[in-house]
Amino acid sequence: MHPLGGINLGWEEVRAGWEQAAQAMSEGQVSLDNSVVVPIAGDVAYTLGTEQGQVNVGGEPVRVGWRVTNIFRREGGEWKMVHHHTDVSPAMVEAFDRLEVQYG
Repeated sequence: MHPLGGINLGWEEVRAGWEQAAQAMSEGQVSLDNSVVVPIAGDVAYTLGTEQGQVNVGGEPVRVGWRVTNIFRREGGEWKMVHHHTDVSPAMVEAFDRLEVQYG
C-alpha cells in the first residue's frame, strides 16, 4: 500500500509499481522522521514514522508527507522488508493523474 492508493501483492506487482513510479519521479529527497522500531518476536519487527520531503513528478515539485509502517523479517541474518504501508497522498495522486500514469 503506497501513497498513490491501491494494493500490490507479491514481488512482481510491487516491483512493477515501483518501476512505474521511478519513471515519473526525479530529483527527490525523502527523510524518515519520528521513527520508532518495535521488535515483535525474534526475527520480526516493524517500524513506524513519517516520511517528509519533496520529489518531482513529471518535472512538477510535489511535497511528500505521510505516515509509514514497515514490517521486516530476518532471513539468513539480513533484515528484509515484507510489508510497506503509507497514507494515500492526494498531491501525489493528482500529479500522477495529470501525467495520466497508471500505477499499481
